[in-house]
Amino acid sequence: MTETAKKPDAQRKPGRPKKPIDAAVVEKLAARFSSKSEIARIVGCDPQTITNRFSEEFDKGRAEGKKCLREMQWKAAEKGNVTMLIFLGKQYLGQADRVQAEVETTRPFDTIELYAKHPEIMERALQLEADLADALAADRGEEQSKQSGAHDQ
Repeated sequence: MTETAKKPDAQRKPGRPKKPIDAAVVEKLAARFSSKSEIARIVGCDPQTITNRFSEEFDKGRAEGKKCLREMQWKAAEKGNVTMLIFLGKQYLGQADRVQAEVETTRPFDTIELYAKHPEIMERALQLEADLADALAADRGEEQSKQSGAHDQ
């Protein structure tokens, strides 16, 4: 069969022919972090075409772009760029800024509301208060006995 001869209907693919798109252009644009829709607009196709036909080139371009960006960051850090050193420390060493927050309330703690919703908390608070009173009384009793013992000598 020659190139000019038509294929029988059973061998022909349905739909229009594929638009010629340079895979190297897709890869280069992906390396510059262009989105699939941006690349599609530049090469004149639907974004789904980039996904369907050029996902390997897109992924390879993204990986190359990340590698180049990482190398530039590393070079900046080696030159003493403090901002870049901090950024890389956070990204790769788990370093973080410490944030201290103070919380101010405009409304005092409403124990009555809390106890109404959670009576078990009220019971526990009352028990702790009683235990504390007993402990304080016991401490006072010991102090008094020590003081009276010191006076007897």
